[in-house]
Amino acid sequence: MTDQPQPRKLRTWSEFGETRRRPTEYEIGAHAANYTIRKDRKAALEQNPSSPGNLWFLAYRDNSPVQIDDWEDFRDPDQLTYRAYVAQQSAREKAMAGLFDSYAGVNHDQNLSGGWREILRTVFTPTRFPAHALQMLQAYICHLGHSAYISNAAALSAADQLRRVTNVSYRTRELQIAFPEEGFADGERDIWENHPAWQPARESLELALIAYDWGESFTAANLVIAPTLDDVLIRALGEAARANGDDLTWLLCENLHEDVERRARWCGALARLTVEQRPDNADAYRRWIGKWAPRADAAALALGGCWPGPRRAGSARRGWPPKRPPPATPAWKRPVWANRQPPPTDRTDGDDRRRRGAVAEGLRPGRPVGGRHGGRGGGPGKSGAGQRGRGGAGLQGPLPASGMAPVGRRLGGRRPDLRQPYVGVQRPDRGGH
Repeated sequence: MTDQPQPRKLRTWSEFGETRRRPTEYEIGAHAANYTIRKDRKAALEQNPSSPGNLWFLAYRDNSPVQIDDWEDFRDPDQLTYRAYVAQQSAREKAMAGLFDSYAGVNHDQNLSGGWREILRTVFTPTRFPAHALQMLQAYICHLGHSAYISNAAALSAADQLRRVTNVSYRTRELQIAFPEEGFADGERDIWENHPAWQPARESLELALIAYDWGESFTAANLVIAPTLDDVLIRALGEAARANGDDLTWLLCENLHEDVERRARWCGALARLTVEQRPDNADAYRRWIGKWAPRADAAALALGGCWPGPRRAGSARRGWPPKRPPPATPAWKRPVWANRQPPPTDRTDGDDRRRRGAVAEGLRPGRPVGGRHGGRGGGPGKSGAGQRGRGGAGLQGPLPASGMAPVGRRLGGRRPDLRQPYVGVQRPDRGGH
């Protein structure tokens, strides 16, 4: 009698199927880790299937129009674990701390024009409120996620928004200390709730917060509203800050933009996976994008009107509602060639040399850190767009085009490496300098 072959013992990683490789740390920590989608479950939670919590999961996640065969197939392109995320963001926070220290030491904010300070007060410092709304949306997407791969990516995006609120709050406090009579840190809530330029964005975010279907919430927040608003409030605002000599705000926006790009990567990968596995999901995406895109476009159009053009330089201190109607073609809609700026010169004045010595080498290689290019009185290119002298008033330079230039062409093809830690003086207390 021949011996029967013994069945092969299950390996430690048998959950991944017949694979010949060891799973990565990212996969070990996330695979099949979402308790609400466990096998042979009668309901998402260990409660009565008709309990409110289970009915919520059933209605808004399990019966969402977007479904695929196996949600465990999704992988975050960055494959970030919590440990890797903390290490990455810690290095970037050290870089931002060094930037805040350096620019505070040279009285950077005292050189900002009155017109640009009004833009900061009206557009930049109130971004704490939409960032908090986006944080709540990411938390909801995380809570109802179909797998831990999705929930983990959404949780890290929620943490990104909290980091954004923290850094914007710190920058707001710096501006309040420099200009205590101009309403920084005191009037942002009123601007968020009543300023005409913010109302379309507020409406779209508040409506997105009550879009309870998981697929619609994911589409509205991460495929439509957040990319549109971030293009205006991070990319375009950062480039406008650079054009107006506010290098600190520009570098802060560049730092935050890396979080935006990472969110775009995992959201795009998830949307592509759902359409590849079930082409019918594309119909649901089209329906939701058609519903939310007009609201996002209206929000971007209203906020884009807050950037005055070159001929309105020096008049940005007017109160709101604005007395003049916005231009027929808003600046953020203009093509790239219509807003291209001449390259800055290599000539620097004493202030620029002091700043370059205060900021870590390598943040902006081969380029002065100061916002003025060409000397005290404007220097060479005095009449060219993008040049500003020490005594200039109002906004200088043409507006950057929003949503038009590819990523590789931002900042003239050169971007500061904000991931390198800064070694310098200690960061001042957030309560003041």
